[in-house]
Amino acid sequence: MMCTPEIALELQGPERLWRKTPYLFHVTLRRIDEDARPCLFAWTPHIQGFTVSGMILLHHTPEGLENVELPVSRLPPLEPWVNKQSSLIEHAPGRAQQWVDVFPDRYLSLLKSGERYTLLWPGEKYATWEWGVAKDRVYDYIPTQNASLVLPGSPALTFTVEEGEQPSSVSKTLPMEIASHTVYEWRGIWEDCSPDLYGYGIWDDPDIQISPGQHKNFACLHPGETWSFTGNYELSEEVQVGSSLRCQLGETKINWWDWGTRDDHLSTKITVPCWMGPEIIEPSDNDGRPLLIVPASNPVDVQLM
Repeated sequence: MMCTPEIALELQGPERLWRKTPYLFHVTLRRIDEDARPCLFAWTPHIQGFTVSGMILLHHTPEGLENVELPVSRLPPLEPWVNKQSSLIEHAPGRAQQWVDVFPDRYLSLLKSGERYTLLWPGEKYATWEWGVAKDRVYDYIPTQNASLVLPGSPALTFTVEEGEQPSSVSKTLPMEIASHTVYEWRGIWEDCSPDLYGYGIWDDPDIQISPGQHKNFACLHPGETWSFTGNYELSEEVQVGSSLRCQLGETKINWWDWGTRDDHLSTKITVPCWMGPEIIEPSDNDGRPLLIVPASNPVDVQLM
């Protein structure tokens, strides 16, 4: 029986990066070993990829490939956290995890329009992994092991930078339910200080029906468009001046979505709990459409002054 799982990384993306359109690329983590046990391992470009030992950006020039220095955080990395929605952490034998990630906006200023670039994964070893299933470690961290899991290098994305927006005419309607996860550094150790977002309310009223075409919790997004919000959270009294804070939006699942615009869904009805979710009661299977997974965001590092 093998000492560590073998996982291969695959990257696929468009041949053009438009400055005013998010550059979305497909990420696949594929189990290629023959061990029958599932394993726990967390890796996304935004969190583990764009770090000190992460992705390499190469500029195609007449003289050859030139390395582009990427600004990365120097703070210690977050430990992989397992919650009820951590579907990208558990890797079953012979299966693949697939999702869509985005090229960070903070790197766009490093790119020259009309030039060609390659984003390369060089490979890395990770001691943070474990045999098992996510449900056995809900609300816990994945422990470190003596033997490191190797995520091999070589996957690359090559694209040409273009000015303006990518032209497109397709639209889709998506609900946005996002969870946040905040940690701070105290004596060299990251501690969880996520705010309590639930508060109080009525939990036993009847379920209600709402229309995705009319309700404020649903957004209609055309390709290349973004949706954003601003939140204010109170920090724990334990967080003192001088603490390093790292805020991150955790992975979330979109339980209901459909193609179309708001006008297309004015008569569409879905059933939600009286407190407005985030779960969808009916249709429980999104009418057969696949579940959408929004990966965890990149961490944002600040210092409390």
